[in-house]
Order: sequence, then structure tokens, then C-alpha cells
Amino acid sequence: MSVGDTGSLFARCQRFALGYSGLRVEVNRLLGNAARSPESITEARQLAERVRSMNDDIASWMASIPDELRFKTVCWMPEAEARVREGDGYDQAEAYPGRVDIYPDFVTAMAWNVGRVSRLILASLDIRLAAWIHAPTDYRTTSEYEASRRICEHTISEIIASVPYHLGWRSSGQTLGQSGVSGFACGEEGTHKALPALFLIWSLTCVKNHDIATEDQRAWVKGRLKFIANEIGLKYARIVNEVS
Repeated sequence: MSVGDTGSLFARCQRFALGYSGLRVEVNRLLGNAARSPESITEARQLAERVRSMNDDIASWMASIPDELRFKTVCWMPEAEARVREGDGYDQAEAYPGRVDIYPDFVTAMAWNVGRVSRLILASLDIRLAAWIHAPTDYRTTSEYEASRRICEHTISEIIASVPYHLGWRSSGQTLGQSGVSGFACGEEGTHKALPALFLIWSLTCVKNHDIATEDQRAWVKGRLKFIANEIGLKYARIVNEVS
């Protein structure tokens, strides 16, 4: 796979997205309609195995992506610096405390985030199934929940680390969106571009609505969606920002 060959990378992540969509339909059907019985619990356990298997497939795919299509960490945003720059909260901050990553191009960055969103949704399905299988036991005491929680925390931090790149954040005089192979995905270079921001809306929405996201992360993500709506002009971001 060459640097410019993002088609196969994008196609693979889309297949994962189709896969989790089918699993979500099956989980919703089972949990919404089936009475608890030995047969339905067995079916739920089998579904959970398929959910975890797909998550493992995505993790293996991500580990196999060649170096020329991987992200690189360009800086770390200290918590104190983020607060000093933007005030007491994070809703106005351009970068969330922690890693800031850069990608070869925006299509590649989008492919990574589609894979990450797939893992977030699969982990949520696994948690729902665990809660149903182990009821009335508190699902948060189960090994399934602990494994899914770790996946979600790691995945959310990786999505957040990609956001400044999509939105052209400047760090030490360098515009992250102008780095890498192709710079902005199309058109003339500029600080803010609509296409990279459009790529980002679904990922931010999933983080905003995810139970494992912290309140600070949620506030920062909502601030980025507001920025996309008001400063970049993609009003759809305002609509999804208002939906729980």
C-alpha cells in the first residue's frame, strides 16, 4: 500500500462500519424483544462473541497499517496551558490536554476515525449485552465492562488527538493541516476547511454521546462542534451538538 493509496484503507474501514451496523440491528432486536431465557441468554453470549471478534479484527487491522499511513504525535498539550490559553474550561480550547497527532492526509485520518468509531460502538454493544446477560448484577463489576471501558478510554483519546489536525490548529507557528503528503484534501490551503471538518462531525458526535467520555472531554467536543458550525459554516454540526 503506497502513501497515495488510501482507497483500500478507506474501503476496509467502511466494511467494518457496515459490520457493526448489522450487529447493532441484531443486538437491538434481541434486547428489545426477547424474554430472558436460557436460549436468549445463549444467543446474547454468541452475539457478544461476534462483537468482540469484530473489535479484535479492527484492532489487528489498525496494527497492520503501514508506517506511511500512520499518524504521528507532534506535541503534547499540558492541562495548565490549555486552561491558561482559553480560560477555566475546555469548551473554547483548540487542543485538548494530551496528545496532538498528525496524519499523511485527511482521507487517511478519516479512515482511522471510522475504525475508532466502530470500536466505540462495538464496545457499547458489548456493555449492553453484558448488562442484559448478568442482570440483576451490576454490569460495571463485570470483566466485560472493564475490558470495554479500557477500549473506549483509549479510543476516545485517539479521536480527540486527531481533531486539531482536521481543524488546522497552529502549534509553534506550524499549521497542522498543511503537513503531510497532501495538505488539505481539496482546494486552496487555508486555516479552516469545510471538507476536513465534515469528516470529523460523526466522530465528535460519537464521543459527545458516549457514556465513557468524561465531562471535560464532552465539553471540549461540544465546543469543537460549535466551532465547526459557527466558524466553518457547517450548520449540521449544530444540529448534532444539540442531540443527546
